[in-house]
Amino acid sequence: MESLYLLFVLFFIVLLVFPFTFTLKFAYDVKNNCGAVSLGLFFNFFVAKLKRKGTEILLITQKRNTNVNLEVGEKQLKFVKHFKEEIQNKVKIRKVNVYSKLGSENPFVASMFSSTFSIAVSIFLSRLKIKQPTGSFVYRPTTIFSEGFCAAAVTAKVSVSLFDVLFSFIMAVLKTRKDRKQEESFKNV
Repeated sequence: MESLYLLFVLFFIVLLVFPFTFTLKFAYDVKNNCGAVSLGLFFNFFVAKLKRKGTEILLITQKRNTNVNLEVGEKQLKFVKHFKEEIQNKVKIRKVNVYSKLGSENPFVASMFSSTFSIAVSIFLSRLKIKQPTGSFVYRPTTIFSEGFCAAAVTAKVSVSLFDVLFSFIMAVLKTRKDRKQEESFKNV
């Protein structure tokens, strides 16, 4: 019976330490105001369609529709900043593929818009390559010269262990609380 207990503990430790590879897919068409997002580990466990209404994003899943408000307060931004600082060196980006389909009826405008977007994406991907030299980063642009079109898609494979996520989350909460206490002490003085 003790060996079964030790096997369970060993499995739990391996589960925490072993890095999992998550697959994120995001696509959005600006002209038609529609998109999709999916997140998966071994299979897609979150799939939703996107629509934008002003400053809100409407996530449409098979179960229910959810409004996600983009207006974020200062407290949430501090937490996100601390969480990003903690987890950024622990996340390994394995693969990023960016696809774009841009166009206009005017060939000059289409080529200028597509070139500018290509330069911006290439700069972003080269910065990622500097931070993650073992990752694979690919950009595949498509320019349409006959009609107005503006769509982009990103697929990414990212690996991180559950221990790193939990540790980063706890550290971000502690740093955010420490910042709040310091702000309150400055206000009371």
